[in-house]
Amino acid sequence: MPNHLLFYAYTGRQVAECRYFLLKYLALYNLKPPAAIIPVIYTNQPNAFESFTSFFARFQMPELLAAEKPVAVTQLTKTDILQQFFLQNNGAVLYCDTNTYPLQPLEALFSDLAKGGLYLHAPQRMNETNLLAATRKLTAQKDKTATATATPTSAHMTVYNTAVIGLNESHKELIATVAQQTAGATNELAFNQSYTKHFGNAGTLKSAEKYIYEYSRLKEFDYVLQTFFTRNEEESIPNQVKLVHHLDAAVIQQQKEAFQKQPFFKKWLQTITGKQWRIRQYTDKL
Repeated sequence: MPNHLLFYAYTGRQVAECRYFLLKYLALYNLKPPAAIIPVIYTNQPNAFESFTSFFARFQMPELLAAEKPVAVTQLTKTDILQQFFLQNNGAVLYCDTNTYPLQPLEALFSDLAKGGLYLHAPQRMNETNLLAATRKLTAQKDKTATATATPTSAHMTVYNTAVIGLNESHKELIATVAQQTAGATNELAFNQSYTKHFGNAGTLKSAEKYIYEYSRLKEFDYVLQTFFTRNEEESIPNQVKLVHHLDAAVIQQQKEAFQKQPFFKKWLQTITGKQWRIRQYTDKL
């Protein structure tokens, strides 16, 4: 069964993040990634990835198929991308938001996907009120006769983050089901709840968190990546892999959160002495 790493990179930020993922991925395998795992990137900037292709047995940058209902390319959802993927491919797929990167080799994860495993990124405990607010809009869209009374639920529910979505072709009907349920949704929580529900009903839902790190909360990392690729654009991929080794979004995010959790007076003291956390302390070293 073919194995695929799937990405959607259409903005400058997404392209930089996806390149960072690939550099971290190549670093895990010492520039010799497994031939059985095929990167598939839907992008409008293929030139940004051309230098990566020689390191992979197969590397795909397919064209997006015309949608039944025209929509701006940058407004496509991860569900749209997965539907496009299964129209053109078979096998197992691990979709990753671009603001992620691998923490360890992925063969074991893909082996489980081939056996029918279902993966989302990480479980989160969600407040009942927030979850109902997101899903009530979907209910109203699908059932115009629905009353305002919500079905009682527990105070908290476990909902998975969908920064990573893993499945094989035997479960591709789940993507169509999610697409139908979330049509018109703009709230990320609505997508998370729908994937959690349908993947959970179809089998044992597992977390990909130990394999893939997600750094969407670290907005400042966009500036780090922009600086990194601007300064190292002429470097070869092997050199970029070496240079990116110490550029770890997880460590940077942990250091930022450690600073923010300090008492106000301690943060104030560090700020007036120039020792506060700031993103430039990382870009100055690039």
